[in-house]
Amino acid sequence: MLSHDVQTTNAKGCSMKNYNKMQTAAANRAVAFKRWILRQVQTSGKYYSVSSAKQYVAQLRNYAHKLSPRALEGTGVPEDLFELGHRLEFDTMISIISELPGYDEFIAGNHGNFNAAKDLYRQFLEAIH
Repeated sequence: MLSHDVQTTNAKGCSMKNYNKMQTAAANRAVAFKRWILRQVQTSGKYYSVSSAKQYVAQLRNYAHKLSPRALEGTGVPEDLFELGHRLEFDTMISIISELPGYDEFIAGNHGNFNAAKDLYRQFLEAIH
C-alpha cells in the first residue's frame, strides 16, 4: 500500500479530510453567528455589543472545557457546538448535555451566559434554514 492510500483518522474516527471540513464548517458557522448576533436587537432595544457576541461564541466553543470534556465521552456530543448546523440536531445535543453530571453546577456558575448563547444559536439556526 502506498503512503497516499493510507487514510489518516483523528480521535473521533473521522478521516482527516472530513474532520478538516467539519472544523471549517464549524468555524464558518461561528463567524456567521457572531455577525448575526450583532444585527439582533435585545429586549432593551439596543443591539448586542461586540464583546457580548464574542462571549456567546466562546460559550458555545468552550463549554466542554468548563463542564468536563470527559463527561462528553460516548455521548456523541461535540466539544464545539458550532459543529452542529441544524436546530433539531442542536436541540438533541443540548438535551443530552443538560443531563450530564456537573451541568447544574456549570449553569449556576455561568451567570446565564451559556443559556443565552444556546438560545441565540437556536434562533440563528432557525433563521438560516
